[in-house]
Amino acid sequence: MRKIFIIGTVHKGLTKLEELKKALEKISPDQLLIEIEDKDLRMEIFDKYSNEMVFAYKWAKSNKIDVRGFDFSFDVSKEGANNEEAIKESKRAIKNISWKELNREKNIKILDKIYFKYVDLDKDRIREERMLNNINKLILKNGIIVILTGIGHLRFFEENLKEAIFPFRN
Repeated sequence: MRKIFIIGTVHKGLTKLEELKKALEKISPDQLLIEIEDKDLRMEIFDKYSNEMVFAYKWAKSNKIDVRGFDFSFDVSKEGANNEEAIKESKRAIKNISWKELNREKNIKILDKIYFKYVDLDKDRIREERMLNNINKLILKNGIIVILTGIGHLRFFEENLKEAIFPFRN
């Protein structure tokens, strides 16, 4: 039997690591899949990844939990988009909302305007499909699995991993 949990995080240091740790401990996974490319994870090259993903990797290793990376690094920005400005706008928009609350659909919608302004939707779809393909190759057939991903991918995974539980979604 397999149980899949998907937790959305907020990159750029906005996920409270102690809260993330408590959530992971509560679920007690057999496997943790994180938004880092597996080849980078194996070589422990973390310089381009979000701190909560690196934290989760180290937590899993210290707890002897199978941890794998499913990311597919691919620039999804629109032509000429200013990523720094997108980050600033996003931080302003969510300044009073916790990372856990951002797992809820009504709160994710707050970022939609910014997302549509800066992200090429066709490129983003390619990235998400590759990420899902990687997950399907890596995921255990049995056990408790946690997939840790940015909140922007929750809708996609909700559509494509129907059996998954989203602990902070409601």
